[in-house]
Amino acid sequence: MRHGHCCLGCRLVQPPTRDCVECGAGMVAPMAGLRELMSYPDMKLGGERDMWMITALLAGGSIVIPFLMPVSLVTLGAAGVQAVRRRRVRAEQPIAAIVERRPQPAPAASVAIGPAHPLHAPVRRPWDGGTSVAAELGVRWVGGLFLRASAVAPFVVAAPGGDVVVTGVIRLAPPLVKYRVLGTPEVTGAEPRLAALGVPASWRLGGVLHVEDVAVGQVVRVTGVIADEPVAARAGYRDGGVPRVMRGTPAVPVVLEPAPPPETP
Repeated sequence: MRHGHCCLGCRLVQPPTRDCVECGAGMVAPMAGLRELMSYPDMKLGGERDMWMITALLAGGSIVIPFLMPVSLVTLGAAGVQAVRRRRVRAEQPIAAIVERRPQPAPAASVAIGPAHPLHAPVRRPWDGGTSVAAELGVRWVGGLFLRASAVAPFVVAAPGGDVVVTGVIRLAPPLVKYRVLGTPEVTGAEPRLAALGVPASWRLGGVLHVEDVAVGQVVRVTGVIADEPVAARAGYRDGGVPRVMRGTPAVPVVLEPAPPPETP
């Protein structure tokens, strides 16, 4: 699976596509092309914009007032030098974090808890080649989320009320990471797992690399809307294969999280 693209909205690293496979936003592009946008979350580029505007006004006025031409040439040169300096500074700036919001299920969503097993086969993690039911790699820090990548295959939860097939858009809930690092950490795109996703080696991310992995048979908690749908993989002799299905969409994803261990009396 070839990655190297990233969604500017939710920071999901993914293969080339027009719309994000999870949030549905049409802001997916090669990571190299998003470098500057991911370094300026506030998009305040007013200084450079104003310098080019002044140059344009002077150049336009010099047509009517010839003696402004030398001034406009000097201003144009200053704007060019300023632009080169800004590009150099931006190339050295770390990627900025965005505020990570927990995906919200539908108001009528149900909760199913039980061991998870792949519907067909485990999914392969693109950053290390291993397999599991679901996994997410993310770079996070106190300020928010820098990058993430996920790998989820349709799976079955053996819930007490009956099996539930989970498919569609599935989002892992943001982990509760306890940061015990003094000072601001940093991970670069040269880290082998990030490099395997196509992250440029020059990128600097001021966060901690965290991996959430759901193994086969692990007890999970899924939240979403349950409906009866035909599933070919569940069909058999004299059975139409219409189990309970929890199907997520970009607008309303299924929220997946490892179930907390039972409390001991």
